[in-house]
Amino acid sequence: MIFLEWNKRSIFTILFWLGGYCTYAQSFQIPVPLDHFNPNSRKITIGYSVSESFDFSKKTILVLNDPIDEYLGLNEIIQDVNEGDFNLIRVQGRFFSKDLEDFLDSHNQTWNQKYLWLNHDQIIRDIETIRHEILGKEEVILVGFGSSASILFHYLNSFPDKVEKVIALNPLLLDVQENLSFWNLFESLSKNYSSDSEKRLNFAIHSSRPYFFYTKNERDSLFRVDFESYNVNGLSQSREAFVDGARVRALELIPPDYTNGKSPLVESLGELAEPLIQSISEKKFSKSGIRYDEGLKFDGEVVIIGALNNLFIDPKTFDAIGEFYPDSQIFLLRDGYSLFETRLSNLVPEIINVFSGDNTEDKVDLILELKKDSLLYQGKNYNNIVISK
Repeated sequence: MIFLEWNKRSIFTILFWLGGYCTYAQSFQIPVPLDHFNPNSRKITIGYSVSESFDFSKKTILVLNDPIDEYLGLNEIIQDVNEGDFNLIRVQGRFFSKDLEDFLDSHNQTWNQKYLWLNHDQIIRDIETIRHEILGKEEVILVGFGSSASILFHYLNSFPDKVEKVIALNPLLLDVQENLSFWNLFESLSKNYSSDSEKRLNFAIHSSRPYFFYTKNERDSLFRVDFESYNVNGLSQSREAFVDGARVRALELIPPDYTNGKSPLVESLGELAEPLIQSISEKKFSKSGIRYDEGLKFDGEVVIIGALNNLFIDPKTFDAIGEFYPDSQIFLLRDGYSLFETRLSNLVPEIINVFSGDNTEDKVDLILELKKDSLLYQGKNYNNIVISK
């Protein structure tokens, strides 16, 4: 067993020195503690995959599969990262662990125990175990979208010396928005039109109309036409994550006062997390949060790519998040939460590759390309947009 734990990194290293890269490596399983905080914990197996051409001379991007991104049908947004210039580690983790799912199913566990074993404090230590297994002391570049980006920020704040930079697309940090009392436009627009929660959620996911920039009468009229003509496509039906993991992630994402002026996303997450919310109300456990102030210790680059027209997150939230990191850049796309317009232009992989790198000319070219496609918002005063409630 000692040899087996040793030889995986050694195989990577030997193949690197012999051939410059390894072409065989794809998917692996790794044992991790069920409870990282218990030295006597039993082990479970979780999965991860690496680039087919893993080259130790290149920098490494790490991405995380997340059950809420999958639930919303958006888990493929950063699936097609160009791997030519970087290695890629994709962490499936315990949310997708059949081993853990079988264990929970076979032992009548309470929600207190399930939360203990599935919360983001365990996830970030899974990530660190995998990073260390492959890279040793080398840093990673974290790339995340939506819900996965929120966990990666938690990892960054806990292991800042293991991270070179962060690229976050529409990070779903709803607690920041709630704590700063930013107004939810979608709730105001849609509450009088439909009680169909699935239609409201799907519409908010995929809409990219710039409702913020219309007068109240124009906005209400356009929204009514758009919403009434919208056909519900349904949420993702091919869910690989087991439902207990999705419920825990939903609980972690919803703000403390989630019943106050609920957006369709918070409403859906609240329904998903209901068993845990009930346990919290009975004071069986409390959820942990993200220590944003720890971000001040990170001296690497944080790039936040936010969608200006998304109906889940007020764009001012991205500025607020950036304030916690000394070297942060905020870019706003004229797009919605699902980045539909940007994906239509096939620019998401290029955005990730360019900002993961350090080539200034590439960044200038990307900015020009985003401008050409009318995707980059360059207004100076979006924080001062007058919104008629």
